[in-house]
Amino acid sequence: MIIEQYGIKLRRITESDIELIRYWRNHSDIREYMAFKKHITEKMQKEWFKSVNNKLNYYYIIESKGKDIGVINSKKINLKKMYGEGGVFVWEKRIR
Repeated sequence: MIIEQYGIKLRRITESDIELIRYWRNHSDIREYMAFKKHITEKMQKEWFKSVNNKLNYYYIIESKGKDIGVINSKKINLKKMYGEGGVFVWEKRIR
């Protein structure tokens, strides 16, 4: 799934994206702002992807001008109560 508007493209993450996400998620500039601050291993990242890759979690790579700049998500969607938990991080400093 791809959502595109205002020069920004959101594309649903795939397994081929998880190492890029892990690299940036482990970076000190990003990690210091996250609830989970420990180093994420390759195995942990694969398990995470398996747990979120379903119809009730929406994780997207944020792309601007053809360059991947971050991740945005809505997770733990409750269809009955119509809410979910959102998050975003941008690793591109000039945009942050």
